[in-house]
Amino acid sequence: MRYPGACARTLIHHVVRYLGSEAADFVTTKFVKPIKLEFEKVYFPYLLISKKRYAGLYWTRPEKYDKMDSKGIEVRVEAYHVLIHLIDMVIDCQTRQLSPRINSH
Repeated sequence: MRYPGACARTLIHHVVRYLGSEAADFVTTKFVKPIKLEFEKVYFPYLLISKKRYAGLYWTRPEKYDKMDSKGIEVRVEAYHVLIHLIDMVIDCQTRQLSPRINSH
């Protein structure tokens, strides 16, 4: 399906933000006041490596991603700095391949 004047990434981002806000509002009704759940960010693309280990592009607005974020992906202290840099490059390269229309920093 084509939408005039909107690229797929922007459309997906808007839909995800809308659904996330709706979900946050629904869940907030189940909490005891004054607790309020807020929708903050979108990860797109998102690489789930295992439980609590993931990487992806972190978006807070649809125009441009904020940063490449990763959690739980670590290299042992004994490893060379080259290996750490290599892992960062691979994650960055993979996330960019999954989202070919992103704006580069």
